[in-house]
Amino acid sequence: MAEFHRNEQMHTSTSSEGRRDPEGFGEAAEALSGASVSAGRSLAEVQVERLIVWAKASERLIAEQDYEALPLVSDETGEHEVRFRESDRRVIKRTWSGTFGMAPEWQEGTWKPRFATPLEYLRRFAIHNSLFQDDVRLEGIILSEKPSQLIGATPGGVSIVISQRWLIAAHQEAPHPNEVEIAAYMTERGFEFIPDSFFGWFNESSTLLLLDAKPDNFIKTSEGILPFDVMLRRLDEP
Repeated sequence: MAEFHRNEQMHTSTSSEGRRDPEGFGEAAEALSGASVSAGRSLAEVQVERLIVWAKASERLIAEQDYEALPLVSDETGEHEVRFRESDRRVIKRTWSGTFGMAPEWQEGTWKPRFATPLEYLRRFAIHNSLFQDDVRLEGIILSEKPSQLIGATPGGVSIVISQRWLIAAHQEAPHPNEVEIAAYMTERGFEFIPDSFFGWFNESSTLLLLDAKPDNFIKTSEGILPFDVMLRRLDEP
C-alpha cells in the first residue's frame, strides 16, 4: 500500500508542464469510463470495483490511519471530511465512505443534487480545474474497514481523496462574496441563473450545469473570488 506521504510528494508540484494529466482526474476517469450496470449491481458499484483496480495499479491507495493523522478541519460537511496537510499547506478532503459527493439531476421539474457516481465525481473536479483555473488534485482512495453510516452508500468502503489549495480570505471578517457578487462572477463566465433550482447556473455553449453556488462555497481572496465546493456536470457527457 502506498504511503500517504509518498502521495504527498508525488503531488507537490503545481506545474503541469510535461504532464498530460497533472491533477490525475482524467487518468482515473478513463479507467472508469464505459462501465455499465450488470448482474444486479448498480453503476456506482461497478465503477467502485474499477476504481480499486486502478488505485492499486497506480499506487494510489492511501492508508486510513495516515489520512486520520492529519489535523481535522471539519467533519460536518455534506460531502467530505476535511483535514489539513502542513507540509504543502493543502486541504485534504475525503468523501464519506461509500459516497462520491453530489451531482446535479433533473427531479420534479428542476435541477437538484443526488449522490454522484465515482466517475461523475472525477469529472466534476476535472471540469472545476478547467473552468476556474484551479489545481485540485486527486490524491488517491481509501479502503475503509469501518461501516458507512449513510443511507444509500455504495458497498466497498471506498472514499476518494482530493486536495485543494488552502484559500485565504482577503478580509477575515467577510470571507465570502454576497449573492450579487456571485451573480456577476458567474455571468462573466457565460452562465445564466436557473430559477427554482438548487442555487443553479447553466452555460448553454459549453453545456455546463453548476449547482450549490451559495456564498459559503466561494471565498474572496486577494486573487479575486474563487469557488471551492460547487457541483458541476457537463450535460452532453454520458
